[in-house]
Amino acid sequence: MSKLFFIPIFIFFISSVYSQSINGKIVDSLNVPIQYTNIGVKGQDIGTVSDENGNFSLILPTLNQDSKIIISNISYKVKEYTIKDFISLINTKKQIILEENYQQLEEVVVTSKKLKKDNVGNKTTSSLIAAGFKNNSLGSEVGIKIKIKDKPTYIDSFNFFITSCKYDSLFFRLNIYSIKNDMPYENLLSENIYFSTDIKKGKVSIDLTKYNIVVNQDVIITIEYVKELGKGGLNFSGGLFGNKIYHRQTSFSEWKKTATVSLGFNVDVRY
Repeated sequence: MSKLFFIPIFIFFISSVYSQSINGKIVDSLNVPIQYTNIGVKGQDIGTVSDENGNFSLILPTLNQDSKIIISNISYKVKEYTIKDFISLINTKKQIILEENYQQLEEVVVTSKKLKKDNVGNKTTSSLIAAGFKNNSLGSEVGIKIKIKDKPTYIDSFNFFITSCKYDSLFFRLNIYSIKNDMPYENLLSENIYFSTDIKKGKVSIDLTKYNIVVNQDVIITIEYVKELGKGGLNFSGGLFGNKIYHRQTSFSEWKKTATVSLGFNVDVRY
Protein backbone atom coordinates (compact mmCIF):
# COMPACT_ATOMS: atom_id res chain seq x y z
CA MET A 1 0.00 0.00 0.00
CA SER A 2 1.03 3.63 -0.42
CA LYS A 3 3.36 5.34 2.03
CA LEU A 4 1.91 7.93 4.33
CA PHE A 5 2.55 11.66 3.97
CA PHE A 6 5.39 11.23 1.46
CA ILE A 7 7.91 10.84 4.29
CA PRO A 8 10.82 8.54 3.32
CA ILE A 9 10.56 5.15 4.95
CA PHE A 10 13.77 3.39 5.95
CA ILE A 11 13.41 -0.36 6.20
CA PHE A 12 15.84 -2.44 8.17
CA PHE A 13 15.89 -6.14 7.33
CA ILE A 14 16.57 -8.55 10.15
CA SER A 15 18.65 -11.54 9.23
CA SER A 16 16.81 -14.85 9.52
CA VAL A 17 19.65 -15.94 11.78
CA TYR A 18 18.23 -13.62 14.45
CA SER A 19 14.55 -14.27 13.87
CA GLN A 20 12.12 -17.14 13.72
CA SER A 21 8.76 -17.71 12.09
CA ILE A 22 6.00 -18.79 14.48
CA ASN A 23 3.06 -20.45 12.77
CA GLY A 24 -0.14 -21.27 14.59
CA LYS A 25 -3.91 -21.05 14.65
CA ILE A 26 -6.51 -19.10 16.65
CA VAL A 27 -9.63 -21.08 17.59
CA ASP A 28 -12.55 -20.88 20.03
CA SER A 29 -13.52 -23.38 22.73
CA LEU A 30 -15.25 -25.55 20.10
CA ASN A 31 -12.11 -25.59 17.95
CA VAL A 32 -13.74 -23.29 15.37
CA PRO A 33 -11.18 -21.01 13.65
CA ILE A 34 -11.37 -17.32 14.58
CA GLN A 35 -10.67 -15.07 11.62
CA TYR A 36 -8.87 -11.72 11.62
CA THR A 37 -7.53 -11.88 15.18
CA ASN A 38 -4.74 -9.47 16.13
CA ILE A 39 -1.46 -10.99 17.35
CA GLY A 40 1.50 -8.80 18.23
CA VAL A 41 4.24 -7.68 20.57
CA LYS A 42 3.08 -4.89 22.87
CA GLY A 43 4.63 -1.54 22.01
CA GLN A 44 6.66 -2.78 19.04
CA ASP A 45 6.20 -2.89 15.26
CA ILE A 46 5.92 -6.68 15.32
CA GLY A 47 2.54 -8.22 14.67
CA THR A 48 0.10 -9.85 12.30
CA VAL A 49 -3.55 -10.84 11.85
CA SER A 50 -4.94 -14.35 11.49
CA ASP A 51 -6.48 -15.19 8.11
CA GLU A 52 -10.06 -16.28 7.38
CA ASN A 53 -9.17 -19.80 8.57
CA GLY A 54 -7.61 -18.62 11.83
CA ASN A 55 -4.04 -19.33 10.69
CA PHE A 56 -1.21 -16.89 11.32
CA SER A 57 2.51 -16.53 10.77
CA LEU A 58 4.50 -14.20 13.02
CA ILE A 59 8.15 -13.30 12.45
CA LEU A 60 9.82 -12.82 15.84
CA PRO A 61 13.29 -11.29 16.01
CA THR A 62 15.46 -11.81 19.06
CA LEU A 63 13.66 -10.04 21.90
CA ASN A 64 13.54 -10.05 25.67
CA GLN A 65 11.77 -13.32 26.49
CA ASP A 66 9.60 -11.45 29.00
CA SER A 67 8.23 -9.11 26.32
CA LYS A 68 4.45 -9.41 26.05
CA ILE A 69 2.52 -10.87 23.13
CA ILE A 70 -1.17 -9.94 22.98
CA ILE A 71 -3.92 -11.86 21.17
CA SER A 72 -7.10 -9.87 20.72
CA ASN A 73 -10.45 -10.06 18.95
CA ILE A 74 -13.45 -7.91 19.93
CA SER A 75 -15.74 -10.91 20.41
CA TYR A 76 -13.30 -12.77 22.69
CA LYS A 77 -11.36 -12.23 25.90
CA VAL A 78 -7.87 -10.82 25.42
CA LYS A 79 -4.95 -13.16 26.10
CA GLU A 80 -1.43 -12.09 26.99
CA TYR A 81 1.73 -14.19 27.12
CA THR A 82 5.43 -13.66 27.54
CA ILE A 83 7.28 -14.47 24.32
CA LYS A 84 8.81 -17.48 26.03
CA ASP A 85 5.40 -18.92 27.05
CA PHE A 86 3.85 -18.06 23.68
CA ILE A 87 6.53 -19.93 21.73
CA SER A 88 6.29 -22.89 24.11
CA LEU A 89 2.50 -23.05 23.73
CA ILE A 90 2.62 -22.89 19.92
CA ASN A 91 5.36 -25.53 19.78
CA THR A 92 3.29 -27.95 21.87
CA LYS A 93 -0.37 -27.14 21.07
CA LYS A 94 0.00 -25.43 17.66
CA GLN A 95 -2.96 -23.21 18.49
CA ILE A 96 -4.34 -20.55 20.84
CA ILE A 97 -7.84 -20.99 22.30
CA LEU A 98 -9.84 -17.83 22.99
CA GLU A 99 -12.85 -17.62 25.29
CA GLU A 100 -15.95 -15.84 24.05
CA ASN A 101 -16.51 -12.45 25.59
CA TYR A 102 -20.14 -12.17 26.69
CA GLN A 103 -20.75 -8.45 26.95
CA GLN A 104 -23.76 -6.98 28.66
CA LEU A 105 -25.48 -4.60 26.28
CA GLU A 106 -25.76 -1.00 27.44
CA GLU A 107 -29.22 0.43 27.82
CA VAL A 108 -30.33 2.37 24.76
CA VAL A 109 -32.44 5.44 25.50
CA VAL A 110 -35.09 6.03 22.84
CA THR A 111 -36.06 9.66 22.33
CA SER A 112 -39.05 11.07 20.53
CA LYS A 113 -37.36 14.33 19.54
CA LYS A 114 -36.38 14.86 15.93
CA LEU A 115 -32.63 14.46 15.58
CA LYS A 116 -30.43 16.79 13.57
CA LYS A 117 -28.41 15.24 10.75
CA ASP A 118 -24.82 16.32 10.15
CA ASN A 119 -21.54 15.26 8.57
CA VAL A 120 -18.35 15.61 10.60
CA GLY A 121 -14.71 14.98 9.80
CA ASN A 122 -12.64 15.74 6.70
CA LYS A 123 -14.67 16.08 3.51
CA THR A 124 -11.85 16.53 0.99
CA THR A 125 -12.22 14.82 -2.40
CA SER A 126 -9.19 16.44 -4.03
CA SER A 127 -6.65 14.31 -5.87
CA LEU A 128 -3.89 16.91 -5.53
CA ILE A 129 -2.76 15.51 -2.15
CA ALA A 130 -2.88 11.78 -1.46
CA ALA A 131 -2.40 9.92 1.81
CA GLY A 132 -2.89 6.39 3.04
CA PHE A 133 -1.39 3.51 4.98
CA LYS A 134 2.26 3.83 5.94
CA ASN A 135 2.84 0.17 5.07
CA ASN A 136 0.96 -2.99 4.14
CA SER A 137 1.59 -4.88 7.38
CA LEU A 138 -1.40 -6.87 8.62
CA GLY A 139 -2.86 -4.93 11.53
CA SER A 140 -1.77 -1.55 10.18
CA GLU A 141 -4.33 1.20 10.88
CA VAL A 142 -4.97 4.76 9.78
CA GLY A 143 -7.71 7.18 10.80
CA ILE A 144 -8.76 10.55 12.17
CA LYS A 145 -10.37 12.12 15.22
CA ILE A 146 -14.11 12.78 14.98
CA LYS A 147 -15.28 15.69 17.11
CA ILE A 148 -18.69 15.09 18.65
CA LYS A 149 -20.89 18.19 18.85
CA ASP A 150 -23.65 16.87 21.10
CA LYS A 151 -24.56 13.74 23.03
CA PRO A 152 -25.80 11.23 22.42
CA THR A 153 -24.56 11.10 18.81
CA TYR A 154 -25.59 8.28 16.47
CA ILE A 155 -23.04 7.31 13.79
CA ASP A 156 -24.95 6.27 10.67
CA SER A 157 -22.23 5.88 8.04
CA PHE A 158 -18.50 6.14 7.46
CA ASN A 159 -17.24 7.78 4.26
CA PHE A 160 -13.92 8.20 2.50
CA PHE A 161 -12.69 9.19 -0.95
CA ILE A 162 -10.31 7.04 -3.01
CA THR A 163 -8.06 8.91 -5.45
CA SER A 164 -6.47 5.76 -6.88
CA CYS A 165 -6.67 2.01 -6.29
CA LYS A 166 -4.75 -0.71 -8.11
CA TYR A 167 -6.22 -3.61 -6.16
CA ASP A 168 -9.01 -5.79 -7.55
CA SER A 169 -10.98 -5.10 -4.37
CA LEU A 170 -10.45 -3.79 -0.84
CA PHE A 171 -11.27 -5.45 2.47
CA PHE A 172 -10.84 -3.70 5.82
CA ARG A 173 -12.03 -3.65 9.42
CA LEU A 174 -13.52 -0.48 10.89
CA ASN A 175 -12.54 0.49 14.45
CA ILE A 176 -13.84 3.25 16.73
CA TYR A 177 -11.71 4.19 19.74
CA SER A 178 -12.16 6.29 22.84
CA ILE A 179 -9.40 8.84 23.42
CA LYS A 180 -6.85 9.15 26.23
CA ASN A 181 -4.00 11.68 26.17
CA ASP A 182 -5.06 12.54 22.61
CA MET A 183 -4.37 8.99 21.41
CA PRO A 184 -6.64 6.00 20.60
CA TYR A 185 -7.39 4.12 23.82
CA GLU A 186 -10.12 1.45 23.91
CA ASN A 187 -12.18 0.05 21.05
CA LEU A 188 -15.80 1.07 21.67
CA LEU A 189 -17.32 -1.49 19.30
CA SER A 190 -18.91 -4.67 20.61
CA GLU A 191 -18.56 -6.57 17.34
CA ASN A 192 -16.25 -6.61 14.33
CA ILE A 193 -17.25 -4.42 11.39
CA TYR A 194 -15.75 -5.52 8.07
CA PHE A 195 -16.37 -3.89 4.73
CA SER A 196 -15.23 -4.28 1.13
CA THR A 197 -15.37 -2.26 -2.06
CA ASP A 198 -14.21 -2.54 -5.66
CA ILE A 199 -14.34 1.22 -6.31
CA LYS A 200 -11.17 2.41 -8.04
CA LYS A 201 -11.77 6.14 -7.68
CA GLY A 202 -14.55 7.99 -5.91
CA LYS A 203 -16.54 8.13 -2.71
CA VAL A 204 -17.08 5.02 -0.59
CA SER A 205 -19.86 5.07 2.01
CA ILE A 206 -20.27 2.30 4.61
CA ASP A 207 -23.76 2.01 6.14
CA LEU A 208 -23.45 1.55 9.91
CA THR A 209 -27.08 1.96 10.97
CA LYS A 210 -27.57 -1.74 11.77
CA TYR A 211 -24.80 -1.55 14.41
CA ASN A 212 -26.58 1.13 16.48
CA ILE A 213 -23.35 2.99 17.28
CA VAL A 214 -23.92 5.69 19.89
CA VAL A 215 -21.09 7.86 21.27
CA ASN A 216 -20.99 10.58 23.91
CA GLN A 217 -17.47 11.87 23.38
CA ASP A 218 -14.89 12.59 20.69
CA VAL A 219 -13.65 9.37 19.07
CA ILE A 220 -10.95 8.21 16.68
CA ILE A 221 -12.21 6.18 13.75
CA THR A 222 -9.78 4.02 11.76
CA ILE A 223 -9.66 1.39 9.08
CA GLU A 224 -7.43 -1.64 9.56
CA TYR A 225 -5.58 -3.78 7.04
CA VAL A 226 -6.63 -7.33 8.05
CA LYS A 227 -6.44 -9.28 4.80
CA GLU A 228 -3.67 -9.75 2.26
CA LEU A 229 -4.73 -7.91 -0.89
CA GLY A 230 -1.89 -8.93 -3.16
CA LYS A 231 0.07 -6.49 -5.29
CA GLY A 232 -1.33 -3.06 -5.88
CA GLY A 233 -1.55 0.41 -4.42
CA LEU A 234 -4.07 2.64 -2.69
CA ASN A 235 -4.39 6.37 -2.02
CA PHE A 236 -7.08 8.38 -0.26
CA SER A 237 -7.83 12.05 -0.76
CA GLY A 238 -5.77 14.22 1.57
CA GLY A 239 -5.43 17.88 2.44
CA LEU A 240 -3.22 20.36 4.25
CA PHE A 241 -5.90 21.27 6.77
CA GLY A 242 -8.34 19.23 8.78
CA ASN A 243 -8.40 16.69 11.57
CA LYS A 244 -4.99 15.15 12.27
CA ILE A 245 -4.12 11.61 11.15
CA TYR A 246 -3.52 8.77 13.60
CA HIS A 247 -1.69 5.62 12.49
CA ARG A 248 0.19 2.58 13.72
CA GLN A 249 2.23 -0.03 11.90
CA THR A 250 0.93 -3.27 13.45
CA SER A 251 -1.73 -4.47 15.87
CA PHE A 252 -0.10 -3.44 19.16
CA SER A 253 2.62 -1.00 18.11
CA GLU A 254 2.65 2.57 19.42
CA TRP A 255 0.18 5.04 17.94
CA LYS A 256 1.56 8.08 16.14
CA LYS A 257 -0.11 11.20 14.82
CA THR A 258 0.57 13.98 12.38
CA ALA A 259 -1.05 17.33 11.79
CA THR A 260 0.75 18.11 8.53
CA VAL A 261 -1.71 16.29 6.27
CA SER A 262 -5.37 15.43 6.75
CA LEU A 263 -7.19 12.36 5.46
CA GLY A 264 -10.57 12.46 3.69
CA PHE A 265 -12.50 10.44 6.29
CA ASN A 266 -15.87 11.60 7.65
CA VAL A 267 -19.06 10.26 9.20
CA ASP A 268 -22.78 10.96 8.84
CA VAL A 269 -24.31 11.43 12.28
CA ARG A 270 -27.52 12.33 14.09
CA TYR A 271 -27.73 14.16 17.40
